[in-house]
Amino acid sequence: MSHQQTHTLTDGEADILLHQAQGGDEAAWNRLFSENREQLRKMVQLRLNPHLHKRLDASDIIQEAQLQMWTDLPSYLENPKIPFRLWMRLQVNLHLVQLHRRHLQTQQRDAQREIRLNDYCSPSSDIFTLASLIAENQESPSEHAMRIERADSIRVALEDMDPIDREILVLRHFEHLSRSDTAQLLGITPLAAGKRYFRAIKRLKTALTDQLAITPSPRQIDGDSPASASTIDHP
Repeated sequence: MSHQQTHTLTDGEADILLHQAQGGDEAAWNRLFSENREQLRKMVQLRLNPHLHKRLDASDIIQEAQLQMWTDLPSYLENPKIPFRLWMRLQVNLHLVQLHRRHLQTQQRDAQREIRLNDYCSPSSDIFTLASLIAENQESPSEHAMRIERADSIRVALEDMDPIDREILVLRHFEHLSRSDTAQLLGITPLAAGKRYFRAIKRLKTALTDQLAITPSPRQIDGDSPASASTIDHP
């Protein structure tokens, strides 16, 4: 399957490709999927449990999910309840959860390991990975020695956070979803998503005091454009 892209698809072009894929055009499906591949790969990298990084590759996971989605596409198109891009994300996440269960159950059978399976079957991001990413985004060359300590402080703040608030941070900053997409995935209103996002940022700032300066801009809270990881300290 080719990963090459000539340009970003417009909504109209994506709709045409989706219609062609519905008719069995696998080339159209591959082109449509390639448009979303990188975002989906980043999602997997963020959510893949650290215990599995050496065993599983994000690109391979995406490839497996793509094949399954091609099989499931007709069922989705019969009654599409959510936008196509969100359906793709949910399908990849489901595949990732299944991989977590399968591989971590195998690890559980090792008498030398004591892994709480429920912790790793959740579709939420890994707190240690998230803390490290935030710490890295805040790091300057002169602060390298402080990164581990900073990441630990962030981890504690994230663990104390409401799971939905933490998930909003992930969806907005690291998966680059819009506020409306984030709200739809979590089953809340866009207004509630904006308020929860602001609350999550505020709690991080309070927990880390002078270590981080992470005040979100009004555009990130009230607007509908995706946030990025680099805007945590530069809104």
